[in-house]
Amino acid sequence: MALPYEHSKDPETIEIIERCLIAGKKWQAVNEALEAAGKQPMVRQTIYAWMKRPNVVAGREEVRKRILEDGYGDRLKRKAKLENLIKRMDRVITERSATMGDVPGGSSGLLAEDVKGVGSGDAAREVKLYRVDTSLIQQMRETLKQIAQEVGEWTEKRDITSNGEAVKAYIGVDIDNV
Repeated sequence: MALPYEHSKDPETIEIIERCLIAGKKWQAVNEALEAAGKQPMVRQTIYAWMKRPNVVAGREEVRKRILEDGYGDRLKRKAKLENLIKRMDRVITERSATMGDVPGGSSGLLAEDVKGVGSGDAAREVKLYRVDTSLIQQMRETLKQIAQEVGEWTEKRDITSNGEAVKAYIGVDIDNV
């Protein structure tokens, strides 16, 4: 059973709640942390009321300042870091294309090399295998998508006309005469 704040004067419980709230966790995560520590969960309203406590407000502000100082809170700095990441991935592709030109598809730079051992004993040998590096491609796609989101060029399409309900469309049919 969840308890209101008045029932918890336990310093460990208070520390868990404040630490979670300062880290930006939601009330469900706060209660999960309490239960993991063997403590009673708190009612949602109480946890939200704790967000107004001066030490929680100050802690959240400190976290926000640290994020901004590190550059991750500034959209332009984030965009620059993402662009730097794309350049590094491009460099990997360029270097691979220069060294794998003799392998079919190697000049694309999108292949990854893997070495496997085949056989055993005196007959054992190493075999080079090449595969498309789908993880690199996926990471590049996700990074490019995030850059587009940062600059406002990417939005998720949402159906705002039907509130997510299925819509029947009759093309070329007068539905009043059906």
